[in-house]
Amino acid sequence: MRSELDALKGERTGHVKLASMDSLFVDFLPASIEEFSQVYPAVTYTVASFGPMEVLPQLQSGRFDIGMTFVGRLPAGIETVALAALPTGVVMAAGHPLAAKAAVSLADCARQPFLRSLGQPPIDRSMSREFAQFWDELEPVVTCNWTTMVKRLIIAGKGISFFSKIAFIEELRRGDVVWRPFDIAELNALQVGILLPSHRALPHVAQTFVARLVRQLKQLEAVAATL
Repeated sequence: MRSELDALKGERTGHVKLASMDSLFVDFLPASIEEFSQVYPAVTYTVASFGPMEVLPQLQSGRFDIGMTFVGRLPAGIETVALAALPTGVVMAAGHPLAAKAAVSLADCARQPFLRSLGQPPIDRSMSREFAQFWDELEPVVTCNWTTMVKRLIIAGKGISFFSKIAFIEELRRGDVVWRPFDIAELNALQVGILLPSHRALPHVAQTFVARLVRQLKQLEAVAATL
């Protein structure tokens, strides 16, 4: 039989498999893993970046145990353990003309150079058909699958883009960029969620990691609300 020491060691080892939308890789997930590894140094991780609409299929396939993305209607077998009001909006350089608006319309955006992160829309068509149609008709000046590059171009005033505040917390604090909501109710109601498979139990260490993520997501929501 295993000793109590062996059992405790087993609870502090394991592998965490997480699929997430790209914006959470800027600061949220690195900080989460850094903090968790201080208490659980033997844990290993597979963390992969996907477009927001690609996260759910990865979770359904069984390749990942945890998903983080915008949440719409969920299929059977997937459950939400936490939600945070972190909707997508319009990000622009400080001093941009659209910054004077309380909310931005799609017509406003159509007249601006657009920087597209990834080639697909950030949300499913069922969440907003108006936004999906606009996205299909966009002709971006830059399309890039690396958020860090898009951030730099936004700050440099090369165009606007659509993001949650998640990827721009420090830039918003410094005043380098401005975030404005859309004037579309469905988009402003978007929430970021932590998703899990409901049909299989996660290893103990993964459950513990999820509990940390839940607390940190709510903290991020509170910070974003002040910016």
